[in-house]
Parts: sequence; C-alpha cells; structure tokens
Amino acid sequence: MKLRAYKKQDINQLLQVWWGAWHSSANFAHPRPIEGWKVRWEALLLTRQVAVIENDEGIVGFAAVGMVKRELSQLFVAPAHKTNGYGKIIFEWARGICGDSMKLKTLAENAEANFFYLSRGMKEAGYSFNDFNGMKEVVFIFEVENNAPKPA
Repeated sequence: MKLRAYKKQDINQLLQVWWGAWHSSANFAHPRPIEGWKVRWEALLLTRQVAVIENDEGIVGFAAVGMVKRELSQLFVAPAHKTNGYGKIIFEWARGICGDSMKLKTLAENAEANFFYLSRGMKEAGYSFNDFNGMKEVVFIFEVENNAPKPA
C-alpha cells in the first residue's frame, strides 16, 4: 500500500474508482455521464490537494482537500477494497492536511459513508444540496475542542 500525491496520468484510474465507488454506495444511477465527471475533476484540481492510495492492482482510493475552506470534497475507495482500511488511511491524511477543523458533505442517502464519517468523530451540522447531482447531502464538521483556559 502506498499513499502518494495525485499525478495527471492517474486520471483514468481515478475516474473508474470514483464512478465505481459512488455507484456501489447508492442504489441509483448518477444523473450525469462519466464524461461530465472528468470535467468536474479538472475543475476540482484547481483548488484541491489530492492524494491517491494504491496497491499492487493500482489506484484503489483517493481524497481531495480544499485548502481555503479546509474541506474534504472527495473521498472514495474502490468497492472491492472498502473494508481493507484504505478509507481510514486516506481520511487521516485529509485530517492532517486540514488540522484542527474540517468540513465535508456526503449524500444523505449514503448510509455507508454517513456511518464512516460519524465513526471518525465527525458531527452532523446540517444539510445542503449537491451542486453537481442536485441530491440532498449531510454536512459534517470536525473540530478539535480547545480546552485552554479562557482569558479573565
């Protein structure tokens, strides 16, 4: 297993992981074709730091973190590798990038992802609608509590 920075030549493998993982978690088809996902990905790359996780088979997961808003905008693991700990590893990478606070959104209907984020210490903070697929999503936040004494 290797965690490394995304490279331009990773695009096709990454899109297959993203497409496969998204559809394995939801019981419906995405309203946009995979070609639209490539355009979206190229736009995301302009403002995100991306890491991929790979094994002997190639890329099995990835995450994208928006640096300005400390937002985990993407985290996906290939369906065949979801119980191998890759999600935890790449989530911790994102937490390390974001520091004391992190925000993310995931589909409200994606019980698997919601459970994963709650088990990582994230808290539900509301709802919104995804700008790419129009579906309802849960907003999660993680903030390290500061127990320092308050000034008098």
